[in-house]
Amino acid sequence: SIQKALVQDLELIEKSITQTKPQFRDHTSMTVVVNKKSIAKAKEMIRLFQDRFADETEVNEGDEVYKLSISFFPLTQISKKHGGAFDE
Repeated sequence: SIQKALVQDLELIEKSITQTKPQFRDHTSMTVVVNKKSIAKAKEMIRLFQDRFADETEVNEGDEVYKLSISFFPLTQISKKHGGAFDE
C-alpha cells in the first residue's frame, strides 16, 4: 500500500507540473554522490526537515492544501547482495 501511495504521489506531481502555474508550485531535484555509510544520516536529515517544515508552515485554518514530496533514491545499480533490490 505504501508503494501504491508513492506511485499516486508521482501521478499528482506530473499533474501539477502540467496544470499548475509555476508561482503556485516548486519542483526541484539534484544529483549528489554519497557514500553508502551516509544514507541513514541523509534519511534522518530529510525527516527532520519535514518536521521543521510542517512546524513552520502548517496552520489549522488555511486556504490551500499542499503536498510536500521529497525523493532520495539511487541512480546507480544496488546489488541484491547489499539488500538494495527487491526480489522478483
